[in-house]
Amino acid sequence: LREQLATQKNEINTLIIQHLRQYQQQQLQQQQQQQQQQQQPAVVPKPQPTVVPKPQPVVVPKPQPT
Repeated sequence: LREQLATQKNEINTLIIQHLRQYQQQQLQQQQQQQQQQQQPAVVPKPQPTVVPKPQPVVVPKPQPT
C-alpha cells in the first residue's frame, strides 16, 4: 500500500508539474501576443507631410552692354 501511495503521489506530482508547465507556456504566449499587439500601432509609419517645392525666383538675365 505504501509503495502504491508513493507511486501515485509521484504520478500526481508529475501531472501537476506538466500542467503547470503548460499553463506557464500558455501565459507566456498570451503575454507575447499582447506585447505584439501593443507594438503594432507604434510600427505603423506616420503619414509624412508631402513636401511642396518652393517656387524658385526666376533669374532674369540682365542685358549686357554691347
